[in-house]
Amino acid sequence: MIDIQARKYPTCICSAFGRLFYGAEGRVYFSQVFIDDIGVLGKCYQNNDPTSSEISDVLDTDGGEILIQNTGAVYDIIPFNTGVLVLASRGIWFVGQQGISFSATDYAVQKISDEGVVGYNSSTESVGSVYYVADSGIHRIAVNENGQIKSDNLTEFSINSVIQDFLVQGTTLMYNRKDRTLHVFDAGTNTEFVFEERTQGWYKNQYSSGTHQSSVYDRDTGQVFLYYSTDDTEVTYGFSTKSSDVFEDYGVTYESFIQSQPETLGKFSHDKRVTSMKVMFQKTEEQITGYDDEAAEYTYDSPSSCLFTAKWDFDGTGTGLRWTAQRDIYKPLQRKLIPEYYPFPFDTGETIISTKLGVRGYGKAIQFRFDAEPNKDMQILGYTVEYRMRGKQ
Repeated sequence: MIDIQARKYPTCICSAFGRLFYGAEGRVYFSQVFIDDIGVLGKCYQNNDPTSSEISDVLDTDGGEILIQNTGAVYDIIPFNTGVLVLASRGIWFVGQQGISFSATDYAVQKISDEGVVGYNSSTESVGSVYYVADSGIHRIAVNENGQIKSDNLTEFSINSVIQDFLVQGTTLMYNRKDRTLHVFDAGTNTEFVFEERTQGWYKNQYSSGTHQSSVYDRDTGQVFLYYSTDDTEVTYGFSTKSSDVFEDYGVTYESFIQSQPETLGKFSHDKRVTSMKVMFQKTEEQITGYDDEAAEYTYDSPSSCLFTAKWDFDGTGTGLRWTAQRDIYKPLQRKLIPEYYPFPFDTGETIISTKLGVRGYGKAIQFRFDAEPNKDMQILGYTVEYRMRGKQ
């Protein structure tokens, strides 16, 4: 017997399998299957009279109500696999049947995780996965190799110590299908953490302090931001995207860098040296636009740069004098070329710039930092390092 007095109003909705699903505290309502009458999308009950002595059967296409105990507040309901995920404050549930599309006569309720979502807008779906913010970190729900739906903490062994203060109610999750990136955004601090599914890596973006923005998601083109920027004299409004060929954040030059984790080769007590290192970049220059006499070098249409620093022995500030001198390691001109005129096509055959460099010093651990120069590109494809440790390679 369903307790009608305990029913709550729906707080979220999704469409799947030809019907609507409504999430409410302790319940999931599902409509009848829509064929040609849109009115059935509000009918969360069976079509046949359940008290009839002739035909009272529940049909596959019927609507209904599913009870789920101890959910707390339900913040989102998302189509997933052959059913729907119910994301609530006290856990995550899957409503459906593995291998069979949802029907009113064949479903089950399975609890996926005790780690609930922190609030509204703190969950999003990607291709084959669902991400959500819990108190313990960013979680990803996916089907594993055994066909089981599992929830894993994506940040537990990576950036949890950095992101914990960031994960508060109101943190917004957005997924960019075009770039396959997850964006964890906090409008209060103009900061976001970005997770790249292809590389399984994280990086952090900090926007200029005078700029405030809200995201408008577009599935085809990615994210578009409506922003306003303030200073002492005026307020500026506009639209922006994540791409820019001037490398400025609303007119403000920003610091952009990549830094590796400390590498110890699994042996903290042994000294190491770098015997060889090679860094690969995507070439961005297409034309030589002139010659800078003062710098004694060519200028380009879309210049890149990479300022490299090695940090030994966990020296976080450089005061321990364990940093190498910063130097530019991006060299687009790999062979001799004399332009006949400007602008001149910069075609030397390479699309990838490879730089081999030596790294001075030694220590128990080493980090590598790659900084982009203001108003210049930096597209690092990867790097390789060879070490020597106490005479052993």
